[in-house]
Amino acid sequence: MRWGCWRRLRRWAGAGTRWGAERPASPPRQRDHTRIDRRQTGSHAPLLFDRAAKRQHRDRAARASDWMTYEYLRNEVAGVLCERLLDVQRRFDAAVDVGAGASHFRRALLSNGLADRVGSLLEVDMSGEMLARGAAVCPLQQSALPATQLVADEERVRSAVLHDAPARRSLSFDLAVSCLALHWMNDLPSALAQIARLLVPDGFFLGAMLGGDTLHELRVSLQLAEEALTGGGISAHVSPMVRTRDVGSVLSRGGFVLTTVDVDRFTVAYPDLWTLMRHLQGMAENNALRRRRYWFGRRAFQHAQRIYRERFGVPAESAAVAAGHDARSPLVSHDAWLPLTFEVIYMAGWTPDPHKQQQALPRGSAQHSLRDLQRTGKE
Repeated sequence: MRWGCWRRLRRWAGAGTRWGAERPASPPRQRDHTRIDRRQTGSHAPLLFDRAAKRQHRDRAARASDWMTYEYLRNEVAGVLCERLLDVQRRFDAAVDVGAGASHFRRALLSNGLADRVGSLLEVDMSGEMLARGAAVCPLQQSALPATQLVADEERVRSAVLHDAPARRSLSFDLAVSCLALHWMNDLPSALAQIARLLVPDGFFLGAMLGGDTLHELRVSLQLAEEALTGGGISAHVSPMVRTRDVGSVLSRGGFVLTTVDVDRFTVAYPDLWTLMRHLQGMAENNALRRRRYWFGRRAFQHAQRIYRERFGVPAESAAVAAGHDARSPLVSHDAWLPLTFEVIYMAGWTPDPHKQQQALPRGSAQHSLRDLQRTGKE
């Protein structure tokens, strides 16, 4: 027997073991927890976000006594969604709000006098305490817009609606809305596909989510501070965002047609990094990555704040006036304020309906040739 065959046999039997002895058991295979279980969702998208942690963030934000102080971004985006709804010249019989939060969209409809545009509204959110806050501020049945609420994970909104008897009676939704909830989805195309399957043919979807360069100033400052203090190696302290140019293809993969995508930017200035973090926590937009780092350190935060002021700081007087403060007040710091960018991606789409929507003509059905246009130009 050749030496190569002996070497393969020894490798098979295990070095240092006798012939016929039991081969040492290999270590157990580690399960990859960054994959979604096929038995639950049927998807193999990576698990980037910890949905249980995000639910705790929303519950904690709803329990705060000053929770309405941090609702400025969602209230502004909900108002913009109402303005976009005015562009559609039709009345919707039944609507579903995916990621309703504290009933931001319903309150915006009532404050703008658009309650007659929607017959009924189903609000779905993973945080029951946040929905309770919305019901306390704007009662469900006493308002001009009747609404019901359903506590369920937005990633499985269709199955939740199907298993809920009151919501199952309103399966003929012709409008779906989502206000700043889709950027926390692990599988965005699958979530959009579930929303599309909830809608009737020629149903309308109107959504807004954070993406693009959102929080890029904070991301750069934290990474540079961590790299300077640790001597190399950085952790993900800010969630990855969807690129604007990819949203159109994601909508198409979700089953929508006649899609529209545009971007709007909001810049908010804060006096220091601790105030900025407190506002993000109050908005329930703090870090929810599965492999996030739980400790950063006061020294690292102080260094990140210095980098933030040097690279992105704005004059304190102009930032204080924009925030509604008196620039001459002794309570206003004279250091540079920290601007934070929120890039909101607005998207709209329709579910396919060959009988009500415009369709492309079949190939070869044209009545004129491009050569006729060339002759007209020469004449």
